[in-house]
Amino acid sequence: MTSGLSPRPKPYLSVVTVSRNDDHGGDPLIRTQLFVNCLARQCDKYDIDAELIIVDWNPVLGRPGLAEVLRTPADALRCLARIITVPANLHNSLKYAEKLPLFQMIGKNVGICRAQGEFILATNIDVLFSDELMRLIGRRKLQHNKHYRVDRYDIKSGLSGDATLDEALAYAWSHPIRVNRRLHPTKLLEHLYGTDPMIRVCRPETNHLGRFRNFSIAESDGVWQLMPKRTAPMECLHTNACGDFALMSREGWNAIHGYPEFETYSFNIDSIGLIASHYGGYEEVSLLPPCVCFHIEHSAGSGWTPEGQAKLFSRLREQEILSPEWPVLMPLVEEMKTSSKALEFNYSCWGLAGVN
Repeated sequence: MTSGLSPRPKPYLSVVTVSRNDDHGGDPLIRTQLFVNCLARQCDKYDIDAELIIVDWNPVLGRPGLAEVLRTPADALRCLARIITVPANLHNSLKYAEKLPLFQMIGKNVGICRAQGEFILATNIDVLFSDELMRLIGRRKLQHNKHYRVDRYDIKSGLSGDATLDEALAYAWSHPIRVNRRLHPTKLLEHLYGTDPMIRVCRPETNHLGRFRNFSIAESDGVWQLMPKRTAPMECLHTNACGDFALMSREGWNAIHGYPEFETYSFNIDSIGLIASHYGGYEEVSLLPPCVCFHIEHSAGSGWTPEGQAKLFSRLREQEILSPEWPVLMPLVEEMKTSSKALEFNYSCWGLAGVN
């Protein structure tokens, strides 16, 4: 396993993602380059000292690695990038390796356990962040005992890899497909979002806030934050699309040993990571719109979407690939709830920590 040179010590923010130079979802390099460009521009814009870690998992034979085909803007000052390569021989040691070319959550763990930032954001290569969200991060007021979440707004594909930050965000706000917001409880969702599922700005009515007993709601630096209480049931957590934005302190990630390293398709593993952090004492803070992330739509069946789920699960069944389902996972959730602590899903060498 190889890595580029480490950036300056202890950046405030580490952004971790995993990919490979294949054709997953159609034109992944365009989406990845756009992600890199916009992140670097926002770090400069909001004075965020950051490192971007891209884990190149199981590079495609006969194609250049990600380090050869991606670039950061030449004039970017605040965000330095490095590529960590997980070679085929390590990939091939895992179950389903011949059927799954990439183990997303194990790959994220590779980056998380090597990240140097005070806070670590696990995300994906086809995601953009709203300016309001990055401005909040740039204020350097994140709390070490919290797990930060945002809504994910899915947008139409069509952006070029060289779109400017302003162009990309203007396109994102004006080309929505669907929103991935929290799923429960209904009355709270109706209060926050009303009849506009793609709302640009959420402003809760303060005279109604006391009626939601499992939550506290507060405004900080002009951003409304929704916080499930420690005693809140799992249904109150914002698990929807939580793999695209999971922000926590480095000690928080270390405390839960990253994501569970199930050698399966990655479905629901991100949710288990959020639940583990909740019961491990790292309470969720959901930032409300306009603090959102945008996910650029890719081809149906390459990842989960409402329209493509039938195709995705049919492919997994045909290839006999295990996908963790809630009937299997719920006993683990109940054990964490009963004990009020995170389960140790991984060994101390999680994230291939023993491999150089």
